[in-house]
Amino acid sequence: MAKKFLEDCYYNQMDKNVYFGAKFIQTIPVKQYSYRAKTYSSVPVSFVELNPFDKQDLKTLEKIIYEFGDDSYAGNIYFDAKHFNQDIPRLLMRFFAITKQKDSFEKLKPEEILGLADITEKGGFKINLNYLQTHPQYLNSYPRPKFYKGIGTAIIDCLKNMAQKINLRSTPSSATINFYKKNGFSSLPHDKRLMIWEKKAVK
Repeated sequence: MAKKFLEDCYYNQMDKNVYFGAKFIQTIPVKQYSYRAKTYSSVPVSFVELNPFDKQDLKTLEKIIYEFGDDSYAGNIYFDAKHFNQDIPRLLMRFFAITKQKDSFEKLKPEEILGLADITEKGGFKINLNYLQTHPQYLNSYPRPKFYKGIGTAIIDCLKNMAQKINLRSTPSSATINFYKKNGFSSLPHDKRLMIWEKKAVK
């Protein structure tokens, strides 16, 4: 009964349309490298929302831990999703992925996932970005041209379409802080790791 209550609350919180497996949100471009042309070009990928009550989606997140590596945030995101239905305050948490898949989102393939995000809705179109993880293979530290880039920015752009305000706590890395600043976030005066983005009012 408790799980059924949580499921009903979760679905009502979303769009009142019960769905099974990941749900397509929008198409977003990322950059793909051509070793033949030695340049990047835009390619469409899919931004989807995972269902924490769907066993297939949980299995996908679990497999992504091995795909992304133990030192990534993938494990934290999986933990949040797995224990989602055991903690009522987590009703406001939502889980997203960017995937190369164009359809069959009810069966997400771990090897097709380029990035993940875990957010908490705060009400009033405000969200807290708990975790953002690009596939480590495509991070800046990779020693040769990344086959894909712009994945983290693509996730943030999709989240901006859903919110008026986004808060996050960055890692201490100056590269990470600069990444968020390039995406329109500002550090709070008392703690540069606490960052905020607000949608500009239309004049």
